[in-house]
Amino acid sequence: MSGLKPGAFYLSDESAAFRKISVPMSSSHHPPSALSAEEVLARARR
Repeated sequence: MSGLKPGAFYLSDESAAFRKISVPMSSSHHPPSALSAEEVLARARR
């Protein structure tokens, strides 16, 4: 299962076989660089 691209997962349940899915935003999504301190503060104020 290694080598999956970001947002790609294998999904299964008791009645179905594994299948590969893709989701646009997920816990594996990371922006190319960290937020600046100003960006963090601006989001916290929302």
